[in-house]
Amino acid sequence: MSEKIEKQKISLPCPKGCSRAIEISYYDICSRREAKCGRCGSKYKFGSSEASNLKSAMSYVQRLTDEIERKSKELERKIQDFQKANERLLKSPDIELKN
Repeated sequence: MSEKIEKQKISLPCPKGCSRAIEISYYDICSRREAKCGRCGSKYKFGSSEASNLKSAMSYVQRLTDEIERKSKELERKIQDFQKANERLLKSPDIELKN
């Protein structure tokens, strides 16, 4: 199964430009609503409305991703069933010869 979107990390450049990247997960952005540079202490502050919209969008995308994975597995099983049925059909025809 794929990694949850909320656990995926992104890299933001330091807002002050100290050349250190800020590694943060989408979950942390939504819950803390800030990303702080560990080197110089500068930080990004994210609005609660934008964080809420991101959280809703992540949830929706994750639901769709999970559904696609389930449907993909179901499709693989149905393709295998089709192939087996097709093999059985082609092995068992009645043959009629005309004189």
